[in-house]
This record gives sequence, C-alpha cells and structure tokens, in this order.
Amino acid sequence: MSRTLLLQLSEFVADLKFEDLPIEVISKANDAVFDLIGCYFGALGQKDCRAILNYAGQHRDPAQAILWGTSHKIPASEAAMVEGFLAYSLEFDDGVSLGGHWGSSSIPAVIATAERLGKSGKDVILGIVCAYEVGTRISRLYAPNLLAHKIHFPCAMGAFAAAGGVAKVSGYSAGIIEGGLANGCLSPIGPYSTAVSGASIKNMYSGWPNTMGMKMMEFAEMGLYGDSDTFESDNGLGMAYGKEPLTEELKASALKSLGTKYMLMESYFKPYPCCRWLHAPLDVLHRIMVRNSGRTIESITVAGPEFIHLYDTKLPYNDKIKAQYSIPFTLGAMLLTGEVGLSAFDTEFRTSMAVGEASGRISIFTDAELNLAFPNSFSVRLDVYFNDGGRDTLIGGLPWNPTQPATKLELIAKFKTLVNGVLPKAEIEEWIYLFLNGLERETTFIQILELLHREHVIGSRN
Repeated sequence: MSRTLLLQLSEFVADLKFEDLPIEVISKANDAVFDLIGCYFGALGQKDCRAILNYAGQHRDPAQAILWGTSHKIPASEAAMVEGFLAYSLEFDDGVSLGGHWGSSSIPAVIATAERLGKSGKDVILGIVCAYEVGTRISRLYAPNLLAHKIHFPCAMGAFAAAGGVAKVSGYSAGIIEGGLANGCLSPIGPYSTAVSGASIKNMYSGWPNTMGMKMMEFAEMGLYGDSDTFESDNGLGMAYGKEPLTEELKASALKSLGTKYMLMESYFKPYPCCRWLHAPLDVLHRIMVRNSGRTIESITVAGPEFIHLYDTKLPYNDKIKAQYSIPFTLGAMLLTGEVGLSAFDTEFRTSMAVGEASGRISIFTDAELNLAFPNSFSVRLDVYFNDGGRDTLIGGLPWNPTQPATKLELIAKFKTLVNGVLPKAEIEEWIYLFLNGLERETTFIQILELLHREHVIGSRN
C-alpha cells in the first residue's frame, strides 16, 4: 500500500522545527493570533455572548486554561470551544480560500493546549502553522464537492486543523498524530442552511471543531485510532466527502510543496464583519461609489457564480446572522452609510425601513463565465445604475487576499475598532506592542496569557 495522506501529513507535523520556518511565516502566525484576539474581544462586547460565557462558567473542573477576558480557568477543551464560538460570531475572523476559518476553529485549541502544557510562544507558532497546513491541504481536496452539496466545509474540516495544531504543541509522535487525524471520522458536517437562515448555533461551526480536534488527539493518545487510510479507502471519508477514494494524483496535488510552501501564507483577513463570499461585492461597490461620488444609485445587479444565490437572502433581517450572510443586506448597508462595520448589524439599523428599502434595490444573477471559474477563482461583476440614467460596471474579487494582504497598520486599525470600548486604552497598546514584537520572544506568551486573564465588562454593545 502507498503511504497514506494522513501518514505523510503526520510526519510533517511531527518533524517540523521552529528553525524551519521562514520569517514571513512567523510574522503571519503573529498576525493570525492578533486578528483572532481582536475578533474575540470584539464579540465579548456584544450582549449576545452572555449565554455561552455563562455556560462556560459552570464548568470549572479541571481548571486548565483561561477563559479569555474573564477571571475563570476551565477545562481546556471547553475554553477553546467557547473562544472559537465567540471569535467566529462577528464574522470578522480570517480564512483560507477553499480551506476554512482556521483562526477561530483552531487557534483557541492551540493556545489552550500550550497553556495547559506550559509551552512557549514558539510552540504556539508551530501549532498554528501545522493547523493551517493540515486543515488546508485536506480541505482543498473536498471543498468544491462539499460546496456543491451546500455543506459548510470550514465546519466539516475545522477539526482536522485543530487536531494538527494540538498535535504539534503536544509533541506527539507521527504515529499518534496519524491515528488522531484518522479520528476525523468523528468530525461534524454543517449545512449552509444553518448559517443563511440565521440559526444561532451557527457560531459553533468554529467552536466545536476546536473541541473535536482536541478530543481526536486525546483519543489517539489513549490508543483509540481511526483508520489511517480513510481517504484512500473505498468506504471511508474520501467517499463521504468526494464520492470516490482519494487517487494518487489528487494525493500528490494535496502534498505538493509540503514543507516549502506554507498554507498559512494563503490565509486572508477580513475588512468587513460578514461572510467572506460577501466581501467581493462589497469591495466592488465601495470602489464604484468612491469614483462616482455625488451620484445617486438607483439599483445594482450582482453577477457571479451560481453559488452566490445562496446569499440572496431577503427581509426580514431580525436575526444578525442572517444579515451577515446576505448580499442584499450588506450592499444596502453600504449604499446607506458608505461602509459596513459592526454597527451595521446592530438591531436598530438592521431592522430599519431604510436598510430594508436599500436592500430591495439589489438583484443577483448567474454569470456563466464567472461560474465556470468558480471555486478555484471567485469574482463578481457589479452593474450599478444611477438616477441620471448612467451606469458603471466593475469586476473584482476578495480584498485583503494572499496576493494583496492586509498590512500591519491595517490590522492594528481593525484591532482598535474591534476592541474599542471593551479593552482600556492602555491594554490596547500592550496588545499592539506584543503583536509587533512577536510571540517568538521568550516572555511574550506569558504576557499574553496574563492579558487574557484580565476580567472585562461583558456584553455592553447592542
């Protein structure tokens, strides 16, 4: 039998050393932590976070890891689950195209494990690199098929990322890692309907993979292994996710440049707090509005791959999550205010007649050429019609993408926007200082844990 996908990924995770990492990969790992922390504390300021924090507060034994922003220490798997849930709830967390939201679905597990085991910031960086590597290389094999079946692939694949990161921080051998990744047979399948309908459990699509990844490795340490050829088998996950066993050709494509091209570098950050598939139309509309300043927009048509019809969600927008997954709502908000920030999803604005009327001016169509390129390439075309009878047309893709990444200054500006009113100004400056100096410094992770353990006012925003 040929060497399985999981065996080769496990050997990579077990063998990777900090000294192997290029400086730009280390820098990007720091960006990922900083951005995730901002997303978490931004959510901590929302009133709707109270229920999940109250739940976590009831689970105090064993006291293994900090529940960020509180004085509590709780079981590591519970802490990571709640932190992933909250970090995902603003829809502001990072992602990897055809990969997943590895920031919210794996970094809490990596940090909680490192804290529990007394590991260093360098270990955290290694864990993050491995999480993005494992999660992305597996997910990209199956994301197109899962998308076609309306499966939220970041939820389905998140546990593999978390497991890879936890395995590295824990220092497991390749054999244990292989068995733990094979325990991905226990991973969840999350339908897109849960998100676009506005169902509140959607935020667990990132929370639960953190816990699952930790449990996958915990079971493997006990000697409970899944089948390591589950992707190559004719009745394993390869069949479940992709309709056929993994071929040698596809396996080779998944493993291409392993150890020289790091998947973390293909991650992106979000300038808007909504589903990433909405970012392209938002960015294109913003650019059109800037270059047509002073003109009144009458209507907008959005053309793209057939997939975007999933986000053609109409009134009412009583549920915040439904609005976060709606092209008409977010473009309507952009029309009214010229931006889409956290306040766009406040109840008063979200349910206003004005945004309802503006969203009614948005129509969505399938473009055959853009549909053919999807999902390997994602772009949309906007045709904007003005009251003066004129029209402007522009095609564009995701902003802040891997080829045009967010700068450190842009990430700092985003962080300040997220945590303003939640963290005191002096503490914000502490975070920025630690971010710019890097987790790889000897004392930085200890300082980060100390900051995470400070208690803050919870749920002050609408």
